[in-house]
Amino acid sequence: MPAISCLSARGGTGCSLITTNMAVAFAQVSSTLLLDLNPGNGCDDLLLNLQRRRSWVDLLPVANEVTSHQLELVCVEHPSTLYLLPSPHSYLAGTMSDRIEDLLKSLLSYFNWVFLDMPTGFSDLTRRIIRLTDIVILISTPDPPALRATKAIIEEEAEIIKKGYLILNQYSRGHPSQPIHLAKALGIELMAVLPPDPLAVSYQIGFGDVCVEDRRSPFGQAIRKTSEGLLKKVLGSGMRTG
Repeated sequence: MPAISCLSARGGTGCSLITTNMAVAFAQVSSTLLLDLNPGNGCDDLLLNLQRRRSWVDLLPVANEVTSHQLELVCVEHPSTLYLLPSPHSYLAGTMSDRIEDLLKSLLSYFNWVFLDMPTGFSDLTRRIIRLTDIVILISTPDPPALRATKAIIEEEAEIIKKGYLILNQYSRGHPSQPIHLAKALGIELMAVLPPDPLAVSYQIGFGDVCVEDRRSPFGQAIRKTSEGLLKKVLGSGMRTG
C-alpha cells in the first residue's frame, strides 16, 4: 500500500505538524497509519493530544511478522480514526534501528496509507526508507538556509527526484521569489504552498487541536486541499491503495 515519507532538511520547518495534519486528512478517507520515526524527540503524540502506551520499538523484536493483535497493543487511535505508532523516548542503537526497515515492510500490509514522519536531515536509514516508500514529500520554509539544506538532500539521493514533491511552508506574499521559481531552482515539483497561521498552529501545539479539522484555519484548509489533490493523483496513477 502507498507509503509517504515526509522529510525536512532542517528543524523548524513544520515537518511533524504538516505530517500529522496530512495523515488525519487521509484517515478521514481510508485506513491510515502514522509512524513517528524520531526516537528521542518525536512529538506526534503531543500534536494529536494522544496518550502513548508503548512505541514502535516494542514491535522491533517481531518486525518480520507483526500480527494485528500486536499492532492493537502498540498503536494509539486518534478520533479521526488515524492510527499512530509513537516514537520511543530514547535514541536507538544502530543495530536495533536496522530492523525499522523490516517493520515498515510488515506495516504496509495492514493499512491503505502509511505516513512516515522522518528524522530531520539525511542518514543511511533515511535513504533506505525512502527507497521503500512510494512518495517523498520534502518540507521547507522559504528562507535561504532551509532552501540550501533542501537542495543538498535532493542532490544526495536520486530517488527523491523520482518520487519527490515540495511543500513550501510559512510562505507570505512579501517573499521576493515566487514558490514555483523556488521549486524550479531546487529541481523538484511543487506540491503546495502553506500560509502562516500562528493562531491555529499554536492551538495544535498547545492543545492538540488538529488544524485540518478547523474550518477557520487557512493553514489547515491548505493542507486539506493538498491532501485531496495527492489522493486524486495517487488514485489516478493506478498505485495500489488496498
